[in-house]
Amino acid sequence: MQAAGAVIGAVMQAMKGSADAGRVRELLIEMSQK
Repeated sequence: MQAAGAVIGAVMQAMKGSADAGRVRELLIEMSQK
């Protein structure tokens, strides 16, 4: 899921780097499967 990288980057930027990238990726995958 290469597009997830762009979304994860945007989340990290919005959270000023304090987000857990692994957890963000897990949530994106979970949301995309619904």
